[in-house]
Amino acid sequence: VTRNFFGHTKRDVFQPTLQITYHADDFDLISTTGLVWWRTEDLTDSDYTNIPLLILRDEQEALTFTQDFRFTNPIGKPVALGEHTSLQWQAGMFFFFNDYEQSLANTSDSGFIPVAETFTKAEQEDYGMGLYGQGTFTFGKKLELLTGLRLDLESKDIEARTETVPGGITRVDASRSFAALSPQVALSYRFKPDIMGYLSFSGGYKAASFNAIGPEEYEE
Repeated sequence: VTRNFFGHTKRDVFQPTLQITYHADDFDLISTTGLVWWRTEDLTDSDYTNIPLLILRDEQEALTFTQDFRFTNPIGKPVALGEHTSLQWQAGMFFFFNDYEQSLANTSDSGFIPVAETFTKAEQEDYGMGLYGQGTFTFGKKLELLTGLRLDLESKDIEARTETVPGGITRVDASRSFAALSPQVALSYRFKPDIMGYLSFSGGYKAASFNAIGPEEYEE
């Protein structure tokens, strides 16, 4: 790649996790707490030429907190529903919060060629929760039916300011909320101890997001 200077990327990451398990007579409770903090600093020759035109300075920082509470039947102790029928189950709640900041400057290093410069500062917050449940029914020793359902609720907010020189200033203050149900169904049959066939269906979900450095795309 053609460039007039070598850039760099610096990244710091800190991500501790705490897991606590409690065993009761009728259920197990697993609590998982997570924290992720990271920060990056980039310096790039953004015009990709050997002429000193544009320098991109990008600083990003994010903090994410997650908490999951999961209840299950005791390990190795499914719920007996009949002489040849049993149930293994799990249910839980998941919470998270994410705070993200970005500061970006695309500046000129040229004193003789006019080049447009941009400066962007943005902060995004994302928080939500999920409720889920899953059950596996075993009929005899060969047939199993798995069913599950998850509800996700999420909210995203952004405040951004972009200045273009020459040009003007664009400000954005936007919010969006999301909700979705994700089902899961699977049926399996064990023909022999080492041969099994199955059918499975599941739904997935990923909320949309804002683009911190492209405010004109989502300005309301």
